[in-house]
Amino acid sequence: MTTSRYGDFALYRRLARQARSSWPYIAMLFLVGLLASPLALLAPLPLKIAVDSVLGSRPLPRFLDALVPTAVTRAPTVLLGLVHGDFSGKNMRLRSSNRNSTVVVFDWEDAAWGVPALDLAQLAVPSSKLSANPDIHTYWSTVRERWPEASPEAWRRLADCGTVFRTLSALSWDAQNLAHDWAHAYVGGMHVYAAEFDHALERLEWNQ
Repeated sequence: MTTSRYGDFALYRRLARQARSSWPYIAMLFLVGLLASPLALLAPLPLKIAVDSVLGSRPLPRFLDALVPTAVTRAPTVLLGLVHGDFSGKNMRLRSSNRNSTVVVFDWEDAAWGVPALDLAQLAVPSSKLSANPDIHTYWSTVRERWPEASPEAWRRLADCGTVFRTLSALSWDAQNLAHDWAHAYVGGMHVYAAEFDHALERLEWNQ
């Protein structure tokens, strides 16, 4: 037992000597590992800064302004903003605290700067769960100071475009399963997506 312990200790010393040139990198990785949890807890803070700046009237902080495309910060008529990318019921929860309710949105891995059409997608059949079906008038009343030239009707048409994109994406995703034995489990959903696609084209008057 003693020999084994001594052998292990000698091995560790040898490994430490061999890795001497990499000690700074190892120390940095160790430090990042220690800070991983605190940094994760701070993640909503830069997100809140971005949302307040893009949807509100607050200017972006200097360190963030340098990273954001000029079209977002300098052109109020260009409908670019923070897009969640998968804004649906599965990524939302209702949190209640002190008799107040707050909608919490998570899973921001697909978030990016872009046209918010996907997030505004409207569904004729809410059970398809492709979108959170946000109220367009409420959204317009929130962002109209940022984009005063965009009318509620323009936002509705943009939302219908988002429905087209969402349904095409869902159809493409589920179509990958048609070659398998479990294809029947996806056919019903694809029929719903196709119906949503047709409804969106009809609202946009693109099906004529």
